[in-house]
Amino acid sequence: MHKDGLISADDSFVLAVDFQEKLATAMADMGATQEAALALFTGASALGIPIAITEHCASAIGPTLTALRDAADGAKILPKVHFSAAREVSCLDYLRKLGRRQVILCGMEAHVCVLQTAFGLTAAGFDVHVVADAVTSRDPRDRFGGIARMADRGIQRVTAEMVLFEWVERADSKGFKALLPVIKGLKKNGKSG
Repeated sequence: MHKDGLISADDSFVLAVDFQEKLATAMADMGATQEAALALFTGASALGIPIAITEHCASAIGPTLTALRDAADGAKILPKVHFSAAREVSCLDYLRKLGRRQVILCGMEAHVCVLQTAFGLTAAGFDVHVVADAVTSRDPRDRFGGIARMADRGIQRVTAEMVLFEWVERADSKGFKALLPVIKGLKKNGKSG
């Protein structure tokens, strides 16, 4: 973690876990979750922050949701069969090669693949921040339990809006001006906290 505990645009990347078509239809509050993830992807793309997307058993579960795939143009797709992306050698190798330590983690399901990925990446030396409004599970109790368990292990719980503001740092920056519509969209839709 950085000395001041904040997220740095120069040292972070977004990792989206299994936002896949066949899973999405069963998730609680998927609309709000997707909007928060879209805000992260839009912000990361505007600021040149890398985005990686895992797809769990894609031949059975389908590809990443189209809207998210489009917003993350140029993102690296990382196939996986382990619930934890950190247990996939190719995933972990790719993330290490980014040369960034802070993981901005979003996805589904909070209590399975997101949690196991968070624990694995923490053990691998990454500084993991789970974006609470950009993760979901089929059952809201599992979402809550997954986020609480990650927090108990020292994984930082943040919101999409926190991430965006920490990335831009200053109100007089070009990045802030570029992301202001995204931030206002989160507030308008009641998706940040």
